[in-house]
Amino acid sequence: MILTGTLHDRENELQPFMKQYSAWLLKFDESQPIYCLPNVVIECLRRRRISKRDQSFMNAQDASIESAFTQICDKNQFVGVWRGLSISCPMLKPSISPLSLPTTFKDSIPWLKDAANAGTLDHLNDRLTHTRDRLKGIAGWLMTDQNFLSQLTDLKEKYEAIKGSKRPQFPLSRTVISHGSETDSKTAQQFHLSFSNFCNRFGLMQFVTWELPEQQGPYFSDPLPANSPARPERGLYLFIPLSYPVTGDDDLLKLISRKQREMAQSLEIDERLARLTSHVTYSHAFEIDFLERAIRSRFPTKPRGLVAAIQESASRMIGKEESYVKELRTEIAARKAGRLKKVRVLR
Repeated sequence: MILTGTLHDRENELQPFMKQYSAWLLKFDESQPIYCLPNVVIECLRRRRISKRDQSFMNAQDASIESAFTQICDKNQFVGVWRGLSISCPMLKPSISPLSLPTTFKDSIPWLKDAANAGTLDHLNDRLTHTRDRLKGIAGWLMTDQNFLSQLTDLKEKYEAIKGSKRPQFPLSRTVISHGSETDSKTAQQFHLSFSNFCNRFGLMQFVTWELPEQQGPYFSDPLPANSPARPERGLYLFIPLSYPVTGDDDLLKLISRKQREMAQSLEIDERLARLTSHVTYSHAFEIDFLERAIRSRFPTKPRGLVAAIQESASRMIGKEESYVKELRTEIAARKAGRLKKVRVLR
């Protein structure tokens, strides 16, 4: 089992790398996570020249270090490192399907030799990919929404106000935060309450890092004990977050959709989150915005032509035209600033 969105100690992998390339690490803000770059992005930055200078954005030595870092991340299914710990986020680095493993390994698993079993696993993997992409689209909506980002800034300030050992460590999980100690400082207790309210309001399970919110997906649950007289013998208890729109023509689905919009309105959240259908576009927006943060962390002095380099890198990463990336970047900026009249695609 892979624990989603958790920080794992990868001493055997990370410590030798961090010791060997300590000078490279100094270019980063030590208070912020370091996210790995896809190989296609590293190659783009190595090849592309800084405006009016015979110098690439990433020299051969740095490109080699970046590739080694990405190799470690890819091997262990995590997206970066923070304070000596790896950052795992299945939304960006999903677990490996057994069907994608080498043939020699698959042949060692008897039940995979059955075509029906392999087909079932393939179908389940497709459904998991679909759900993950939808959740990534929701993350894209949230991380480009002015209201969400404004409240997130307030939450960060409350977190930073906690001193010393009382400050909780990432990932910030709703279940962990809700069990704060009675000995916690008043500042810590106020943060715990604010964090739980924030997660409940926007349907979040945790923050892997501040840039990586993890959403609650739908699930089936039976809230009553097996021997409870109130427990019906047949039926389902279905939990659907307001940020996970249902689709279809059934009257029940229409009722659920209406209730989700009403819930959003009662929480003073833009009801468009409850009827979001352009998950792929918002998923791209999330990937582009996340990649831009990762690239900019490598260039604190912001060399000329950096935006063009970011747009080309994002284009190669998601497999879309640069004009598409440029349009989404413009609309991401407009959404973050609350200029929704300027938004055409990310509506």
